[in-house]
Amino acid sequence: VRLVELHKAQVEVNRDKTGRMDLLAAIEKALKPGGNPGEKATASKLAQTKQDATKQDEQNAPAPAWVATIHKTVLDQCRVQFIDQAKKEPVKVIMKDIGVTVENISTKKGEKSTFKASMTNKDKGEINLDGSFDISGPAATVNIDFNRIDVNTAEPYFTDFLKISISEGYLNTRGTVVVTPAKKKSDLPEITYKGQASLNNFMSKNKVDDTEFFSCKSLYATGMDICVNPMSVVIEKIALTDFYQRVILNKNAQLNYKEIMVEQPEDNTVPKGKTKTEAAPVKEGGSIPDIRINAITLQGGHINFSDYFTQPNFTANMTEIAGSLTGLSSMGKAHAQLVLKGVHGGYAPLDITGQVDPLKDKRFVDLTISFKNIELPKFNVYSKKYLGYEIEKGKLILELHYNINGDKLNSNNHVLFDQLTLGKKVDSKDASSLPLEFAVSLLKNSKGEIDLNLPITGDLSDPKFHFGKVVGTVLKNFIMGIVTAPFKFLGNLVGLGSGQDLGYVEFDPGKSQLDQAQKDKLDKLATVLGKRTNLKLEILSHYNKLNDAEQLRYEAYEAMVLSMDKKLPEDGTVRLADLDEEKRTRLIEKSYDKAQFPKPRDASGKEKELTLDEKETLLVTSMPLDGDALNGLGWRRGREIAKYLTETGKIDVRRVFVTQPDPVAEDEENNARIKATFNLK
Repeated sequence: VRLVELHKAQVEVNRDKTGRMDLLAAIEKALKPGGNPGEKATASKLAQTKQDATKQDEQNAPAPAWVATIHKTVLDQCRVQFIDQAKKEPVKVIMKDIGVTVENISTKKGEKSTFKASMTNKDKGEINLDGSFDISGPAATVNIDFNRIDVNTAEPYFTDFLKISISEGYLNTRGTVVVTPAKKKSDLPEITYKGQASLNNFMSKNKVDDTEFFSCKSLYATGMDICVNPMSVVIEKIALTDFYQRVILNKNAQLNYKEIMVEQPEDNTVPKGKTKTEAAPVKEGGSIPDIRINAITLQGGHINFSDYFTQPNFTANMTEIAGSLTGLSSMGKAHAQLVLKGVHGGYAPLDITGQVDPLKDKRFVDLTISFKNIELPKFNVYSKKYLGYEIEKGKLILELHYNINGDKLNSNNHVLFDQLTLGKKVDSKDASSLPLEFAVSLLKNSKGEIDLNLPITGDLSDPKFHFGKVVGTVLKNFIMGIVTAPFKFLGNLVGLGSGQDLGYVEFDPGKSQLDQAQKDKLDKLATVLGKRTNLKLEILSHYNKLNDAEQLRYEAYEAMVLSMDKKLPEDGTVRLADLDEEKRTRLIEKSYDKAQFPKPRDASGKEKELTLDEKETLLVTSMPLDGDALNGLGWRRGREIAKYLTETGKIDVRRVFVTQPDPVAEDEENNARIKATFNLK
């Protein structure tokens, strides 16, 4: 056929629930060969010569397939209505003002047809297409240019992957669609799209709870490479402008991003000899589409975050959001990097940085969240439940670090309260019974600030794990520690000892004398306790089993060596290091010769020759040291502290107690220093 022209034609195409389309079925039937290629045509047998028999064989050969060709087809001002009932939600698409020019439509295998087309959708959308196709493949390469297409029409086609509904949105896209025939007749053809797209004035809802999920003025994507059969999405860059995002952390500690993903049926087409992991990445319950987005840029955003995992629930409103998310992937081992800045509650600066994996089956969150200058009365829902008090005034600065790796939660929370003032007391079964008002008074520094660090850990898979209870326990334990050992804060309470821990003093190994730095620390402690007359002080005197013992042995060794010279004074004014080298060597040699411990010997049994340093080492380590020496050192330290505190005149002697000496663990940090710890009775 040379030319086919259609003017103002109207076509209605229906796709039934089984996926069959009546128009295509009619075309298939028309083009199907009249007989089975394996079945010979029946013809009358004529008695002929051998030459006639050859013709008879030709007549009995398989009937050739029909070949239909239309050299040129022109459609002008046509209309097509397509109704697809194969989806859960039937689709109705109407295309008007259709103009199409197709050249060389042919059923001959390998013949390419070229075309150009334009049409409108819902009066506003414009579609322009051109390219080539082979209907015998089927195969096609189509260049598309869509302008202001209503995306609501396409919603049923992605509900198999996402549980969201679209109330408004317009699509613009320019790119190329390629349809490649499947290698097996039983498989579907591969369809890919490469190009760019933008989404404007978009609004959507989460079907799970019918809450607003995402909306934006503009979403622009470039470097798109999307494939169907198998499903994969690769996008180079996305720019998101003037958007709103509803973020919910549900009761199972999962973000609603994961909630909207539809689990895909398990792939049963894995080749023999291969595991599911080798054939395709698989998650529990089904396969995960390969989704990769290299970079997302955000500007002018509004994020409404609700925490339903923490009890009671918490909601934060964040505006003026700007930032980026890079390396988002459902398959890769690396985590996506998140950087966000914004404003909380209309005035409080917000910073969020870290790593997330919202598309993978194994949850991963490693975020640092910073809030500044948040009004504390907004958190009365927490304070009344866990503290048993309303908050009258004050501001909050938060530096939160949350790490969730699979089921393991680890978090470090830096909390700064500025001018915290407690209001009326509230009855709550979850509230702590600790003396909270006293703790607040102790914790406040001279500027009225309370600086806390609260680590929180847990196993999210443990049915007994409850985040709210863990937070309450951590707060309770922390405040208990402050109330029972408040010396780090006593100095700050009256503007003294800022940055210092007044709960201990340090001694050099083997010594019980206070140096000037430690006396200054005790002066500040005495000043604080002088203003708190109801407090009593207990001094726990300590010694170190390793460092103190080593020093005491050396002092005993030194005294023994010096005693070898009767002319030297015994009052300790002369030290071994004060002697000249010759005299020092002579006294050490003499001490070694008189020592009663077994001397090292060589293979022949003779006493082994040793250097002076080796002899000195054996002499030091052989010095006996009983427990009384260490206990005595501990007592002397405790009495030295008590004596100095009471001599200042600021603390009555009846308020100071010295307890029995106690050894400090050998692995304690900074072993060379000895702590005398203060506790309040």
